[in-house]
Amino acid sequence: MLRQRQLREIRLSVRQGVPDHGMPGQDGLSGSGREVIRQSPVKTPGEFRLRRVFFCPRRDCRGAAGCNFLPAMLYSRCNQQEECFKMPYAVENITIASASREELPIVARLAERIWPEAYRTILDEGQIRYMLKMMYDLPVLEKEYGEGTRFDLIFDGGTPVGFTSYGPCSEHSRECAKLHKLYLDAAYHNRGIGTLALKHVIAEARKKGYKVLHLNVNRHNTAAIRAYERNGFHKANEMVTDIGGGFVMDDYIMEIRL
Repeated sequence: MLRQRQLREIRLSVRQGVPDHGMPGQDGLSGSGREVIRQSPVKTPGEFRLRRVFFCPRRDCRGAAGCNFLPAMLYSRCNQQEECFKMPYAVENITIASASREELPIVARLAERIWPEAYRTILDEGQIRYMLKMMYDLPVLEKEYGEGTRFDLIFDGGTPVGFTSYGPCSEHSRECAKLHKLYLDAAYHNRGIGTLALKHVIAEARKKGYKVLHLNVNRHNTAAIRAYERNGFHKANEMVTDIGGGFVMDDYIMEIRL
């Protein structure tokens, strides 16, 4: 399990609109391997507050020596009153961007790749195939998109490696939002990327004025349940849903107040 080993906060002035970072030196910015964060929402000059978090994959980690730190960068553009109103995210080379209708086939392909691995110890193969068709056929995704569900893609550079979808709990809901989907390629697990994607959805829901964010999670998906609980969600209810084909969804309903 990754452990947070270091959190430092500094300020920097952005002249060209894109800050750069490297491994921390005395000033928190200098060092070898300096890279440019390619984060499209950061476009205009201004002052940014930088929180630099290092996650260590080893339980016996004592510091940088002998430990492969994974930097997670959180940027908040703040005004002079310290009110942070914009929160783009980057972890290493990861970006999150809204998906267009034309990009929905990418979501479907990612689901075909991710779902069998994600649920292989929870659902049998027949139910996985049944639910993939029920939830990820392109006409289904297009219908959801047309009804106001937002889809985001998670990219490593230019390669899509995961996705989220979220929207109002119901057509006329103004206070309740629902996280429908958050999936990431297994190779990108345990690197803080799923947490950043979740925080991105929470920030978007807050920005739209929702008061609570709900999600359904399979009651046997203990890793996902723990991740949601670490990020402030709690179990609010239980639900067993007959989805046809002789299958049911046996879920906890979790929520977080925004």
